[in-house]
Amino acid sequence: MSNTCLVLPNFQLEFTVDTDASGIRIGVVLQQQGRLVAFFSKALGVRHQALSIYEKEMLAVLLTIRKWHTYLVERHFKICTNHQSLRFLSDQMAITPFQRRWVAKMLGYDFEVSYRKGINNRVADALSRQPQLEQCQYFQVSISSAISGLLEKVQQSYTTDDKLNHIIQNIQQQQNQNLKYSWDGRFLRRKGKIVVGKILQLRQELFHHFHASVIGGHSGVHATNKRLSSFLYWKGLTTDVKKWIKECVIYQKCKGETVTSPGLLQPLLVLNRAWSVINLDFIEGLPYSNRKNSILVVVDHLTKYGHFLALSHPFTAKDVAQEFFNHVYNLHGMPDAIISNRDRIFISNFWQELFGQAGTKLLLSTAYHSQMDGQTKVLNRSLENYLRCMTGETPAKWFHWFLFTEWWYNLSFHSSIQLTPIEALYR
Repeated sequence: MSNTCLVLPNFQLEFTVDTDASGIRIGVVLQQQGRLVAFFSKALGVRHQALSIYEKEMLAVLLTIRKWHTYLVERHFKICTNHQSLRFLSDQMAITPFQRRWVAKMLGYDFEVSYRKGINNRVADALSRQPQLEQCQYFQVSISSAISGLLEKVQQSYTTDDKLNHIIQNIQQQQNQNLKYSWDGRFLRRKGKIVVGKILQLRQELFHHFHASVIGGHSGVHATNKRLSSFLYWKGLTTDVKKWIKECVIYQKCKGETVTSPGLLQPLLVLNRAWSVINLDFIEGLPYSNRKNSILVVVDHLTKYGHFLALSHPFTAKDVAQEFFNHVYNLHGMPDAIISNRDRIFISNFWQELFGQAGTKLLLSTAYHSQMDGQTKVLNRSLENYLRCMTGETPAKWFHWFLFTEWWYNLSFHSSIQLTPIEALYR
């Protein structure tokens, strides 16, 4: 077995814990005889980021004991740290309130602390310095200022690119025979798209804006490439996007698994009117954020346009119906049919009677034809990926990012309709 693989714990052997703390994160590794048993990393909150280095390193030890209590209790284990003063942890006098509280939590454990140089503590050090997600400052988001600053850099890139500079001069002197390019006084355009100079850092910044920002949502190759190529151009753009997404740690960690649906599919008929048939589904089990822990997903079967409604569990059929009428019916009217699974809400007498009186058919999926509701399943996975990527280690703040989910989703290119939902609905 490779040394990079995790091994099962052997309770006849001694455990060794490697810990490390940086300014914003801690990393911990559990080992036996040099083989990796488990590991974890955790971002530090604002209060803990203000602690001293000693206290951060001590916090890493305490979180380790809490995380792997069942492995470490009632047996001797070693703690390896790159902070010298922790070697005397059991002999030091607790002075601050933090130290008193933490030392009390260490009582009852049989351990010894040893010093290990940072250069020899590479695994824990790498975990403590993982790239961090930007904290959500949704009330200060200024997309226009960000893109305007990048566009200024695009203009400056022409001066360092001899080929583009030559094309611009030819156009200005009316000597250009290539009808693909045009000059508007600010930007060089190729078939209407802004050409970007040969500056790798600038291209990576543009990619980051369209992939990792609130409007990008760490989407996949297809969606990110469509966003970039819709108004930017440089040679090899698609190849660069594929390469950079493979290198995006957040996307690789958080993307959902896609598997082919077994059996023969029986898709519904293609409709000729928007919002005549819609799909409904719930995303439940979310951590409480702004007193919300569930999401009702509503998507139009024709245009793929979606509405996302935050709910507080437990909710009744009356609550869901009220949200539906407030946010969907008042914009698009009453649908002819609603596709959903057999959730307790959708099979309740109130729900059946309400939409029966309105003349709306309720189409419920079955175990044999689950693909009827597959559209919302795919949307749910995409929405969960977005929130997972944007919240990272602070899942309880998902509601702050939820405000942008409709904007992000409805502006994303859909391969099934070959355009974005907002274009399909509003042309």
